[in-house]
Amino acid sequence: MGSIILCMLPQEIKERLGLKAFREQPGLEELMKSDNPNAYYACDAAGQVIGLNLCGQGLTEDKIAFLWKMPELQALNLSENKLATTTIPAGMNALKYLNLSENEPLQAVAFSEGLPALEELDVSECGLNELTLPEGFAALRILDLRKNQLTRIIFEGGCPELVSLDLSQNQLSQFNLPGGFRKLAYLYLNDNTLERLFLASDLPSLETLHLRNNKLEELPAIFLELKSLETLYLHNNPFSTIPAEFISTEERGNSLEKVRNYLLSLAKAEKVVENDEVKLVLLGNSTSGKSSLLRLLKGEEFNENIESTHGINNEIWELKDLGFKVNVWDFGGQEFYHATHRLFLSKNALSVVLFEKDTNIQGVKQTQIRLYEDGKPVKKNIPVEHFPYVYWLENLRYFCGQSEIPFTYLAQNKMDESKEVPVPDSDKRKYQLHDNQIFRLSVKDARLEKKEYGLWRFMSFQNSLIQRLAETKSKYSFDEKWLHIKTELRALPADEAVFSWQEYTDFCEGISPGISNNRSSDGDSILDTLTSYLHDIGVILYYPAIPELKNTVFVKPPWVTEIIYKVLDYSVMRNDGKFSQAHVEKILEQLKESVGNFDSEQIIALMKQFELIFAVREPTGTIFVAPQYLPKERPEKLDYALGYLKLETSFVLYYPNFLPKSAMLRFIARFGSEAYENLVWKSGIAFGKPLGLVECDYSKRWIKVSVQDNAPEVMRQIFAQFQEINQDNPEIQVSLNEQDFVKIGNLLKHPSENKVILCENGVQGEFRAFAKLLSKDGHGILEVKPGITPKRIFFMYASEDAAYRNEFEIHFAQLKRDGYVEPWYDGQIKPGEDWDEKIKEALTQADIFLLLISPAFMNSNYIWNVELKAAYEKSDELPIVPIFLRACDTEGAWFMKKQGAGKPEDWIATIPRREERDEKWLEVIKKLKRIIKDIKSE
Repeated sequence: MGSIILCMLPQEIKERLGLKAFREQPGLEELMKSDNPNAYYACDAAGQVIGLNLCGQGLTEDKIAFLWKMPELQALNLSENKLATTTIPAGMNALKYLNLSENEPLQAVAFSEGLPALEELDVSECGLNELTLPEGFAALRILDLRKNQLTRIIFEGGCPELVSLDLSQNQLSQFNLPGGFRKLAYLYLNDNTLERLFLASDLPSLETLHLRNNKLEELPAIFLELKSLETLYLHNNPFSTIPAEFISTEERGNSLEKVRNYLLSLAKAEKVVENDEVKLVLLGNSTSGKSSLLRLLKGEEFNENIESTHGINNEIWELKDLGFKVNVWDFGGQEFYHATHRLFLSKNALSVVLFEKDTNIQGVKQTQIRLYEDGKPVKKNIPVEHFPYVYWLENLRYFCGQSEIPFTYLAQNKMDESKEVPVPDSDKRKYQLHDNQIFRLSVKDARLEKKEYGLWRFMSFQNSLIQRLAETKSKYSFDEKWLHIKTELRALPADEAVFSWQEYTDFCEGISPGISNNRSSDGDSILDTLTSYLHDIGVILYYPAIPELKNTVFVKPPWVTEIIYKVLDYSVMRNDGKFSQAHVEKILEQLKESVGNFDSEQIIALMKQFELIFAVREPTGTIFVAPQYLPKERPEKLDYALGYLKLETSFVLYYPNFLPKSAMLRFIARFGSEAYENLVWKSGIAFGKPLGLVECDYSKRWIKVSVQDNAPEVMRQIFAQFQEINQDNPEIQVSLNEQDFVKIGNLLKHPSENKVILCENGVQGEFRAFAKLLSKDGHGILEVKPGITPKRIFFMYASEDAAYRNEFEIHFAQLKRDGYVEPWYDGQIKPGEDWDEKIKEALTQADIFLLLISPAFMNSNYIWNVELKAAYEKSDELPIVPIFLRACDTEGAWFMKKQGAGKPEDWIATIPRREERDEKWLEVIKKLKRIIKDIKSE
């Protein structure tokens, strides 16, 4: 360490470092948190400098060399300086806090020995390539190394007190965590290039494992031994050992329950077998020949009189010689069937888009098709809208939620009747179509050897398809009994289409005894996980979150769509989509042998879940409307109203590649019940109070939103709904003036401090104007009504917890801005005002009490004798919400009977990362929104 400097005075440090200002800051924790441009120091009782905050002082290594000769230092903040290399010498045994973050030139940090007293080490947002931590970090609790260039990190010993290790946003391709980390609760490895991950078996405290955005194909071998694990982030990894259906599609989605249960099922299985199935999707216009093609692939004879698919047809194509089967989904081509296609499309499938020359158009053509009328199939020659093959390719890309289209064959059928339709090179590039994916054939002539588009053309297509199916089939393993359950469910007779949950459970228990009881934790059973998987791959349909359907399992999904289209029959089409519950009951009465106890309330609930209908109250009772059958033309009385109201555009959503018809139809299904004077048509809807208009223009590929006075809360809610419908597609663009568009993905990632955002046309837009569309959590659960009265929220907390109260209040920004809440805390009392009087006044005016529970809270006489006493007197009338900051004895406290925002064991203050605490605060905000909504409804 060289010569030791003892008792260096603040003035001397100031002069050595050339500081303009140097102020004392009592308390080491507060000292380290300060990020003001001024430098700070802290002294002990003897006046000796024990802490320095030198954040942002432009310091280099030579300037700070003398600091390493001050062994009495307990806290040192050197963040946001110009350090390039740093060596911490031996002897710094008193150091508890060391912050080297945001030194962009910093590429090397070396430790001569372990720092036995160090509790927090922050070297985030630097340029480190490697780091070695020697043995001897016995007290280290938090290690933050995120946002570096790390390709390797070596622990030469354990860190027995380490709670949080953050290695996110680096370049680690593998990571090995040795033993000696028994208190580690949070491990962040997201946004690296991890291909291999090794964890020691002694991690009894690990609660969060964050592996999003890596290249992992499998989880660590000890995964099932992580008994304390509560959160597992796996989004965007190419797992070859875990089916995609068990991994959350949301970036911040927790995959723990499903993944753990899947792996538990393999561990408990008597016999493990490889997946035996692959999914094939057939898409195309009505009469393009999809059903005939499927018959031919299965070895059946061509039938010229085969009827077009009604809704969805699901069949199994057995390839016994190859040892697997193909789960084929043949989708009806008529537009009114498209609404249910999205329920069964997935990226984990191979697709064939079939088209013919005559109907490869964007337009309406008289076509004979099969429809239902009064529950019976009838043939009708009606105007049917047809679509070019690019429409089906775009549907695939949109509904599979991918920027690139899943592997797809494009086949032109009926070549015996028409000429070849060329596929432009631009389409080949756009949809990743190689020449060996494009075929010309005639299903009619496929068995005839001498025809030009006969046997050899068809065999060429079939051989290529089968080879690709074999390559696409995943190699995942399953408990043999899972596949047995799947097979037996499919083998059920047609009249057994609906099970109760108990019947379904008994059915599965009969094949795999105990499957409904073997719980991995207090969460889902293995049967719950299997059920979710079978739902995702389309073997069954189950909606436990819908009260009317939570006890119903549909074991024949195509039967469900058939029932739906028997309800949405030709009579409903002629009636502009309107029908009554009596109509549903009439259809079900005709099908009573197969529907069992399935009633009209359940079919209506199912259609609402699929966003196929909305309810409208009329003088004669409630009727239902299917948006897909609404009139195409805008109502004349709306044009009259708009003539004098002169609504201006609030924002426009532009779909650069493809605007699916389902986007507007689903929005109408969600809000059709709130249409102003029933002003709703197939491509638009008008609202009242304040007046608003949402209208779709397919020729421009945009949805235009106009809201009276640009009411921000209404704009935000509409934007949030389309975000959800569009699956947060980052490529969709938004404009405030119909000219300057910004990609939504860029808008969401834009730094809030940057006031300018670049539009797609190069124009510099005002970020604040666009940001008005965004809510804190991306969704609004509050109904928008005029004359909002804000709810006064009283913060009850100990002064020691002020930092957490301040952190929490940031999350109230949107609620405050919209006028829903008015938070109050004692920091709002002005100098000279009677402190006690103001608090008691606020207590009498409060609508909601938030209690920040901690040892200091429990120890405060004022809180107990004044604040809690006032809250208790109102506890039968007003919401009282405990929020748990730090572990303390709350047994017997009356407020523990109240529903808290979080569980008592989820102590927010113990979460080291701000980002993770933000998620907990957001959960509280969502709970408060529900409370506010309940207050309003009362």
